[in-house]
Amino acid sequence: MRNVGGVERPGRVLGLASAAAILFIGVAVLATRSEGSGAGTPVLATIDIRALNEIGLVLGPPTPDSPISREQAIATAEEAMQKAPAREAVVAHCTLPPFVNQTCWVVSLPPPRVPASLPPDAVRRGWTPPPGKFLVALIDAETGAFLQSAAGSGP
Repeated sequence: MRNVGGVERPGRVLGLASAAAILFIGVAVLATRSEGSGAGTPVLATIDIRALNEIGLVLGPPTPDSPISREQAIATAEEAMQKAPAREAVVAHCTLPPFVNQTCWVVSLPPPRVPASLPPDAVRRGWTPPPGKFLVALIDAETGAFLQSAAGSGP
């Protein structure tokens, strides 16, 4: 301890302890985000976060644990999206205005080539699929119900 102006101060010991505490907290935060645990913001490896933000979808840390499994969410998404094979799925708090603001499974799927609602000869008559690099289906993490899908062609 140093004596500064009649007041004893811990000096170097306090400075080192503070630096160690800040370093520990920083490492803990980075480790949590890189593990993809419930504390960090979920990330889809197949879709750039900027592309999701471009379509208005914002992902955040999920709230409670989902009673719906990844497999159930994928099955629901594949069924809703006409059997498109899922690429990956993460549970997150999803905000996609105006209707979705809850914890859900975000299932990444390949973009559709020809919608089922088109007549069989639509492609032959000149219809072309809209540009798209990704498709996500949002599945309610509590009930397993299909909520909404969104597609985009961002970065």
